[in-house]
Amino acid sequence: MLSVSKRIVPVLLLSILGGCGGGPEGLTGDIVKYHLEKKPMKLEAEQVTLTPKQFECGLKEELWEQASEKFGERTIARLTAQARALKFDDEVTVSEPGFKLSYVQVRGELPVKMTEYISANERTKDVWDATAKLGVVIQHACFDKPLPLMGVRKGKFSQDAQPVFQFQKHGEDWKATQLVH
Repeated sequence: MLSVSKRIVPVLLLSILGGCGGGPEGLTGDIVKYHLEKKPMKLEAEQVTLTPKQFECGLKEELWEQASEKFGERTIARLTAQARALKFDDEVTVSEPGFKLSYVQVRGELPVKMTEYISANERTKDVWDATAKLGVVIQHACFDKPLPLMGVRKGKFSQDAQPVFQFQKHGEDWKATQLVH
């Protein structure tokens, strides 16, 4: 009897832990992470944040110019060709009311890293939205950590919102189909 319970307890614990942070049957944080990270993600005009240290490093490395242009209450720094080669797009927003950190747009096929799985919610049958903290990997010394991808709240990018990805079930497998805005 004791040897049977020694085998059952670990199985039960694994079953319980396997469901942590999960959504629908089979869509777990590990599956979301696998599908988001398995190949570079096509990003079209998505925003990533920059720490002050990363912004200063980019300035020293001539990825962008010194912040000088003002558009209302928003201050920007113009990108150089070097930054555009790294798939930065548009200009760096250095300061803007409502944003704590500088941010810049990225565009193209870029690798991503999931840092935290948050939740999954059913949209329709076999279609779920998974919320996760995600960083965009930029291959440059200034960006030793993935740059956090901003989510959208009430139709606007927000540094306090996490990105949401739509997943669709195909047979027994899941596929990430799009970034939801």
